[in-house]
Amino acid sequence: MGAGASRPAARARGLIVSFDALGTLYRLRKPVGEQYLAIAQQCGLNRAKGIDAKDVEASFRTAFKAVSARHPNYGRETLASPEEWWAHVLSSRLYQHFSSQAAYELYPDVRPFLQRVHEIRQRLEDERSAPDAVLLVGVITNSDPRVRQVLESMGLAVGVSRAPERRSMDERWREASETARDPEALPIATSFRYIWSARHHFDFVSTSYEAEAEKPEPAIFNRAGNLARLNLISRMEQRRHSDGDRDHPFREAFDFVRDTISHRRDIETMAWIHVGDDYAKDYVGAHESGIEAFHLVRQGDGGARRKGAQTISNLIELVPIVNIMAEQNLFSKGQG
Repeated sequence: MGAGASRPAARARGLIVSFDALGTLYRLRKPVGEQYLAIAQQCGLNRAKGIDAKDVEASFRTAFKAVSARHPNYGRETLASPEEWWAHVLSSRLYQHFSSQAAYELYPDVRPFLQRVHEIRQRLEDERSAPDAVLLVGVITNSDPRVRQVLESMGLAVGVSRAPERRSMDERWREASETARDPEALPIATSFRYIWSARHHFDFVSTSYEAEAEKPEPAIFNRAGNLARLNLISRMEQRRHSDGDRDHPFREAFDFVRDTISHRRDIETMAWIHVGDDYAKDYVGAHESGIEAFHLVRQGDGGARRKGAQTISNLIELVPIVNIMAEQNLFSKGQG
């Protein structure tokens, strides 16, 4: 590339598929009441009087030590009763329990669907006919950040859930100035480079806790769009460097800003579908945020089909829809 030349702005074309979590991707192994009761019995709350640390099973030792540090001697001086002390232990154990696959299990159609996503992504990598095309899969859920732990405990790789610490543009320009004479200088846009990974089953997770908004509010969907954008920027950087495109640092700074603005527009124009089991929160919420939606009504889960709503009964039914949208948005000639 000539000294005065600047590469054209990278324009992504692609597809985003997002899901609700509980009731869509995974379900409770047993009813909540049964799980609470089982843990309470393990903790010995059915024998509250005379409780001793020896009654606590090995899996409860971490919670036991933490509560003991805060409230010594079973809370004799700090709590109303031993029962309250054990309630603290129980809450810690419950938090741990409901942060993993001990409490939840994937629906049987989830892994086959994710395998199809992997195949589409592999085709994108193999063909390289559309280097800026991307398929992103995410989770948008009214939950706290434990949803990441739940998915990872099931063997699923999860991408970004919050933006990395960002340096100011002044700092970036200063770095470029200081390294301008160094031909091996690191490119200026490095903070997002490792966000995207082809091995991720879910590229982003937007929780209501971190978004400070719950579905159906647009803010949680907007935050998901921002997380998706980080993946676009990251993938752009990875492609640039794998292709050996290492420009002068000042030009890299310019390209970074321009492409970031470009990808802001891309998210608004990319095809995006959201799938969830809650009609009001997922289907209506997505539609009101300008996102195409599918209402998931699984057989036996007690959900009701809504007149006029695009409805599927399992994720396998979503596969041909994603296939068609991938062909239209990722592989069609002349797009972008």
